[in-house]
Amino acid sequence: MKSLLLLLFLIPLVPSIFAQTEIIDDIEEAGITPDSPFYFLDVALDQLFLNMETNNAKKAVLGLEIASERLSEVKLMIEANKIEHAEEAKKHHDKVIMETEMAVAEIENEDIDDISGSSEKLEEEIEIESRLEEHSERVDDITVKIQIKIRSGDSIPPDQLIRITSILNTLDDNVEKVKIIIDDEKIDTKIKIRKDTGKSEFQVEDLEDEYELKVRDIIESEKDDD
Repeated sequence: MKSLLLLLFLIPLVPSIFAQTEIIDDIEEAGITPDSPFYFLDVALDQLFLNMETNNAKKAVLGLEIASERLSEVKLMIEANKIEHAEEAKKHHDKVIMETEMAVAEIENEDIDDISGSSEKLEEEIEIESRLEEHSERVDDITVKIQIKIRSGDSIPPDQLIRITSILNTLDDNVEKVKIIIDDEKIDTKIKIRKDTGKSEFQVEDLEDEYELKVRDIIESEKDDD
């Protein structure tokens, strides 16, 4: 019911240049947007769920899910020419990415004593890495589509154009930092697996490929369910 009401309210605000199916997808993911008086509740609930998660790997994945929701909000608010609200959504996006970064950093400090634990850790790191890449690709996609809209639409006041450009140019900054951390951790985990199991570098790479395929299937199945 909430999604339906939001859909009826927001569709007239979005320019017709964007495909209707994409509009619906963005609205469904965004949920309550920053121009709603109830937006603070949406943000507070997301923060509560994030704080309640004690597993660092799961917390990182949840953080990226929330960040994806914030991305949809940024896109919808820019399309609706509500730049101040877009900046608010971007601020919350950056905050949750920073919390994701802290969760990822904590994964490195976790003590893994057995071989199976190291393998599970590698799989978790690969999932986070894959979801980070997916997030970056979505940032790029949103940036391109908004730039096309700007070029083909009505003239935008210079001050608003500067603010939109600032939002788009910095959306992926903190994500890149998390990518570096998780990549370094993954290297350390693979070294530990080789040391603990006696596997060769090629065998560990085969294990990595197996996990990457498994994670990719999981992510694709989630998209199909949506």
